[in-house]
Amino acid sequence: MPPSPLLSLLRFSSLSVAMLFSVALTAFAQDGQAVSPGPLSKAHAALEGAGKCQSCHGADRKVAPGLCLSCHQPIAERIRAKKGVHRAVTGACSDCHVEHGGVDADLRPLDPATFDHAGETGFGLKGRHASIAKNCASCHASRSYLTVSAACATCHTDAHAAKRGSACETCHTPEGWASASRAFHKTGRFNLEGRHLSVPCENCHISGAVKGTPNKCYDCHWVRRQDDPYRTRLGADCETCHRPVGWTAVSWNHGAATGTPLSPAHRALGCDSCHTNRRFDAGSPSCYSCHAKQYQATTQPAHQPAGFPTQCELCHKPSHTSFSQARFQHSAYYPLAGVHATQACASCHKNNAYKGTPRDCYGCHRTSYERTASPNHAAAGFPTTCESCHRPSDASWKTTFNHGSVYPLAGVHATQPCTACHKNNVYKGTPRDCYGCHRTTYERTTSPNHVSAGFPTTCESCHKASDPGWRATFNHSSAYPLVGVHATQPCTACHKNNVYKGTPRDCYGCHRTTYERTTSPNHVSAGFPTTCESCHRASDASWRATFSHNSVYPLVGVHATQACTACHKNNVYKGTPRDCYGCHRTTYERTTRPNHAAAGFPTSCESCHSASSSTWSASFDHNRFFVLAGRHLSAACSSCHKNNVYRGTPRDCYPCHQAQYDRTTNPNHRAAGFPTTCETCHRNSDTSFNQGRFNHTWFPITSGKHAGRACAECHTDPNNYKVFTCTTCHTRSRMDSEHSGRAGYRYDSAACYSCHPTGRT
Repeated sequence: MPPSPLLSLLRFSSLSVAMLFSVALTAFAQDGQAVSPGPLSKAHAALEGAGKCQSCHGADRKVAPGLCLSCHQPIAERIRAKKGVHRAVTGACSDCHVEHGGVDADLRPLDPATFDHAGETGFGLKGRHASIAKNCASCHASRSYLTVSAACATCHTDAHAAKRGSACETCHTPEGWASASRAFHKTGRFNLEGRHLSVPCENCHISGAVKGTPNKCYDCHWVRRQDDPYRTRLGADCETCHRPVGWTAVSWNHGAATGTPLSPAHRALGCDSCHTNRRFDAGSPSCYSCHAKQYQATTQPAHQPAGFPTQCELCHKPSHTSFSQARFQHSAYYPLAGVHATQACASCHKNNAYKGTPRDCYGCHRTSYERTASPNHAAAGFPTTCESCHRPSDASWKTTFNHGSVYPLAGVHATQPCTACHKNNVYKGTPRDCYGCHRTTYERTTSPNHVSAGFPTTCESCHKASDPGWRATFNHSSAYPLVGVHATQPCTACHKNNVYKGTPRDCYGCHRTTYERTTSPNHVSAGFPTTCESCHRASDASWRATFSHNSVYPLVGVHATQACTACHKNNVYKGTPRDCYGCHRTTYERTTRPNHAAAGFPTSCESCHSASSSTWSASFDHNRFFVLAGRHLSAACSSCHKNNVYRGTPRDCYPCHQAQYDRTTNPNHRAAGFPTTCETCHRNSDTSFNQGRFNHTWFPITSGKHAGRACAECHTDPNNYKVFTCTTCHTRSRMDSEHSGRAGYRYDSAACYSCHPTGRT
C-alpha cells in the first residue's frame, strides 16, 4: 500500500507550534495600528452582540490576534504537549474547521470538523464509511492519524484467509460486505440472475476455488446429460432455450431460429411429430416432405395428374387448421373476372387437365373469333388480342372497341354505320386522314377551287370533323392577319382569278403601285423604305401615315412646329443631317458674340444650346471647365478671354494673377517663397484677395499662447519668411533658467524649433 496522503498534511513539530504562536501574537498589529481581520459571523458575531468583546480582546488589550489558537488556549496547550487528536496536525485551523456555531467552556467547537477526507487523504468516505465519518476513532484508534493505511485489511479481518488476494475492493464495495458476489460477477465474467442469485458461492466454487470455474451452463449442469433424451443433438448452448429463472422456462422461437414459423396446428404437435428419431439437424423441412401422401391422394382436384406444384404453401397456409381451407390464388396465373369468375374449374380445365391451359382469350375462344361475321373478324384482319375490344368482366361479351385509338369519331363520323367507311366489310387499310376518304370532294370543290388554288390536302387545316356542315374555318392569321380594310374585303380582292398560291404577304407586294405614285411626299425620290408598315397601319381604314419621327430624329422646340420642307428641301429625305451642325453650320460660322469659329467652340451645338428652346439661347455650363464664384461670377467673359480667345485660357489662378502675386508685399509672396497655388490661401468664392486665409502648417499659431500673433513678431524680415526668431519673446535669462541641466541646450531659434516643433514643452 502506498502511504496515505494524510501523511503529507499531518507533519507538525514543537518548533512549528512555537512559531505558530509567535506569528499569532504579532499578526494583526503593525505600527500601533489595529488591523481588522474582517466581519464577524456566527458565534463571534453572537459574542459581539452580547457585549463580550473581552472574550477575545481581554480586559486590557486593544487588539486581538487574528489566529484561532490565540483565543483557543486549551487546544494550543494540547498541541504543544503533543496530546489528543491535534498532536500531529499541521497547517491552519481553517483547513479542517469552519467557523463554529457554538463553544464550550474551553472554547472548543461543538460542531464537528469539516475535514475534506477525500481531497486531503485520497480516501473518500462512502457507503458504510460515511455513517462513521463523525467517529474518527473508529478507524483512527489511539488517535493515530499518521499510520493508518487505506487497505481494507487494516480494519477488516480477511475471512478468506488470503486465498482471494489482498484487493478486497475487487469483490466488495463500501455499500455492504454481503454484496460481494453480486458486485464481483458484474465485472462481466458471469452475471448472476434468476435462481443463480440464491445459490451459495461454494456450490459453484468447489473448495473455494475461483479460477477455472466454468461459465457455461452445460459444464455445471452435466448431471442432466444422463437424462438428456436428445443426446446433445440440440447442442451444448443451453441458454438458447433455457433461462436462469428455471430449467423448464423454455423460450425457444421456432420461426426466428429456423425460419419456419409454426402454425396453430403445428404448435399443438409434439416435436417428435416432425422430428422423427429425434433428429434436429436435417435442415428446415418442407410441407411436401411430411404431407406427400395427402398430396398424392387428393382427387378434387387431383394434384399429381394435374401437375400441381409440390409447394403446398402456395395454396395452403400455415394458419389453416384444415387442408380444405386452401385458397388457390388464380390471379397469379390468370385473373378471373366476369363470366370466368362464375364458371366451374372444369369449364376451362377439361378432363382435369391444368397444365398447359391457355392464358389468353384467343387460346380458348379461337372458334368464336373465326365464326364471328358481324363484322367478320378474320376477313377484316382484326387482331387476335380479343381484350383490345372485349372485356372479361362483361358477361354479354359486348365489344368496347375504342375507335379513338385508331381514328377519333366526331361530328358526322360519329353517326355513320361502320360500313359507311369500311366498304365490303374491309377494315384493314382504311385511310386515317380526311383526304384519303374525301379526295373526290376536294377535287370537285370550285368555290374556291382547291386544286388550282393549291390548297393543302390537310383538310383539317380549315374544316373540322366535329362540324356536321363541313364548313371551312380557315385561320387567315396563320398566313396573313386580316385587320382594318383587309378584314372587309372579299377573297377575290387579293386573290385574283382564284389564285391563292404565291399571294404576297407584305404590303409592298400588293401596294407597290400606290407607293410609286405617292407624291406628298414622293416616296421613291425620298428613298422611303418599302416596309410600308413602318408608317402605315393595316388597321387604319384611311391608310394614314403614323410615322414616328423620333425613331430618326426627335422633334422638339422650333423643330416640332416646322413643315417637313423646312428641313427636307426639294422633297429630299434621304441623307438629311441628324445633328445640329449639319443644318446650322452657317449660323455657327456667322456668330460673333462670341465668335464660335475663332474661339474654337465645339460643333456639338447641343453642348450649350437646347433644341427645346424656341430662342436658341445658350446655356453653357462654365463649371465643366472652371467654377465661377466670387468676383469671377460677376466679371465679363472678356475679362478672362482677351480678344475673344477662349481656347487655351488658363484654368488655374497663377497664370492670370501672376502680377498680383509678384506685387504683393504684405507679406512679400515672391521673397517669402509662397507657393503659386493661390487657392491654398485664397478662395475662389472670396470677393477680395485680402480674404486670404493662410494655413500655417509648420508651427501652430491658431491656438495656445501663439494665437493671434502678428506675422512680423516671429518673421522679422518681411522679405524673407524663411527667417524666423523665437528670442524676441523668449528671453535668454528665462530660457537659461528653465533649461538648466538640459543636455545639448543652445539658445538660438533653430534649436528652439528642433525641440519644440509644436510650440509645447
